[in-house]
Amino acid sequence: MKILTKGLLILFSSLLLTACGSLSNPFAGVNDDKVATLQIAEKVKTSDLYGAWEIASSDEVESKTLDYTYIVLMIPNKSGLLLLTIDDKKAKTFSQYSEFFTWSFKEKDKVLTMNSFKRKSVENGKEKIEALKDIDNYDVQVYKAGKDILAIRFTGEDGIFTFLKMDDEIYNDFIKDTPELKPLRR
Repeated sequence: MKILTKGLLILFSSLLLTACGSLSNPFAGVNDDKVATLQIAEKVKTSDLYGAWEIASSDEVESKTLDYTYIVLMIPNKSGLLLLTIDDKKAKTFSQYSEFFTWSFKEKDKVLTMNSFKRKSVENGKEKIEALKDIDNYDVQVYKAGKDILAIRFTGEDGIFTFLKMDDEIYNDFIKDTPELKPLRR
């Protein structure tokens, strides 16, 4: 997530400068209100991480509304994907960033390690692929209502990200135009 976040901050730094001259993070605090009343799980199993998780946000930047969708896909074979889409409906521009990784999880410490190896970006129809060698660690919290897992929080050097569990059907619809991404089946 760090490399994706850094790349996006560099890319959109001219758009995201606030009046104070610092960068804004379109994901800061998103979903915090939705998890405020949920229980934090004492134990987190590796299988609790499986599936698609999302943050959806909008940000007003220089009189533009940018819609962000940030998805983390954690697959049981220990592969994964970070997928970020940025949509500016007024300018009719669309950008998509995919970061492919392998992962491991230490249940005792609740630490997720992501080894990113490839990033693909598509900005206004132009595709770019980069090889990566990036390792990031995140402290993990799982949020529950009763026995149901509803959200997950990753805390790392690059920030705090609170993702809501994404319905498999919604995820499958979201990725239908991206052939390299496979539908979830349970």
